Amino acid sequence: MKKKIIALSMLVGLGMALGTIMIQRHYQEKQEVKTVSDQYYAAAKKENQKSGVKDYLKPAAPDNSDITIYRSKQNNKYYFIKSKEVGIDTKSPIVVNRKGQLLGKSVYIPSYDTKKIKYKPYVHYYEVDLSKNNHSVTLVDHKKIEGHIGSKVYESHKYNVKHAVKSRREITQSQISKNPHLLNAAIIYYGYSEISQSIGRWNELAESSSGWKVYIDKNGRHLAYENRHAKQSDLKLRPNEYRIQGNQVTYESFIVHSNGEVMKKTVSLQTILNYVNRDQDRVAEVYKMEHEISIENLK
Repeated sequence: MKKKIIALSMLVGLGMALGTIMIQRHYQEKQEVKTVSDQYYAAAKKENQKSGVKDYLKPAAPDNSDITIYRSKQNNKYYFIKSKEVGIDTKSPIVVNRKGQLLGKSVYIPSYDTKKIKYKPYVHYYEVDLSKNNHSVTLVDHKKIEGHIGSKVYESHKYNVKHAVKSRREITQSQISKNPHLLNAAIIYYGYSEISQSIGRWNELAESSSGWKVYIDKNGRHLAYENRHAKQSDLKLRPNEYRIQGNQVTYESFIVHSNGEVMKKTVSLQTILNYVNRDQDRVAEVYKMEHEISIENLK
């Protein structure tokens, strides 16, 4: 009887030990899967910032993409990821209506027609080595790794085009009345896009790669420079400028070698907003410019 009790106790103890090991293994696997998925989404975010579709698509995220995670057959710390991400169909039409800078000259650059853009799923494979400190996510060829793919440890089904496409909400009078950076972005964008047709110097501000600087003097003049880090003391040529009076914006430019001649043109803020909101690419550009403008009041 005593031997039976001892044997039973040993079995119970063994069972509890095995149960503890299994629970710890399950918890470890959950933690590793979380690390792998977190690393994948972090890498997707970085990659999106460098890609040509960042103005149209958000990076792959838990609410807009499918991922399946597999453990490697040879190494328990090595994982493979199969992802299905929202991408832009190569058949989507291209338009050329945005200005940019190339070798110091203003040129038109291609972009997608957002009214006709098409989206499709793209499948990619990645590998993650958790035995390395950086846990880097590397794009791999499926054919080269299919013999190494082991058991499936995680799977999600969240592919969603709507959640991946960046919203392009219209810019309103209410917004610009509360947001001076957005207001000045819209004015400068209209200046180099439309005003430059009649006042050529406004083209100097087109698609600056280093942002824009706006100095506001005590008389309400807005002095617009191409570089957001520009210091007024370093600039010799009188800049393009504009004044905001109520709902009107007056653009001005000093004409070089003209004995002090200044060209002016006045438009309403509503005209500027109508122009920007007429095209989704323009809206996106102005929202982007909002974060690339520095404003400073002169004493």
